[in-house]
Amino acid sequence: MNPKGKAAGVLVTPTTAHTTHDCADHSTGTAQKTGTSDRKRFLTLQARAALAGIMLIASTNDNGAPVYIASRWALCRELPGLDAVEHWLRMVTGARS
Repeated sequence: MNPKGKAAGVLVTPTTAHTTHDCADHSTGTAQKTGTSDRKRFLTLQARAALAGIMLIASTNDNGAPVYIASRWALCRELPGLDAVEHWLRMVTGARS
């Protein structure tokens, strides 16, 4: 931790430390490109997923189209859009509409 961070009371944990992992840079990048309402929707879905123990990452596929990766217990699912994320999350968590 640098002196500025220590003075500011910033806690560096594995989840807040910057890493060079490929997904770390994509976690909000795609959501920012799609607009504020999509970003908010993504962050809400990401929080719902986290409560269920699922990591949700925004990324792009080989063609540059936005995709969302849901991961739990080393199993991943690529979802093509926020509607698909919401539907899948509702199915795996058993949440009712």
